[in-house]
Amino acid sequence: MIEQLVPVIIASAVTGGVSTFATVVALKVHINYLREAIARHEAAITRAHARIDSMERVTG
Repeated sequence: MIEQLVPVIIASAVTGGVSTFATVVALKVHINYLREAIARHEAAITRAHARIDSMERVTG
């Protein structure tokens, strides 16, 4: 009985390890994408505020 369980346990541990590794790598990639997206949005917001400020000076 134990002889049959050992390969199953090893296979489960390896599968879990590979799955965990892949998940962590995917999360790191996604986090990097989100950081870049936030930086792009911050730049766009800064440009929009600059345009709004220039319009206020012209109309103000």
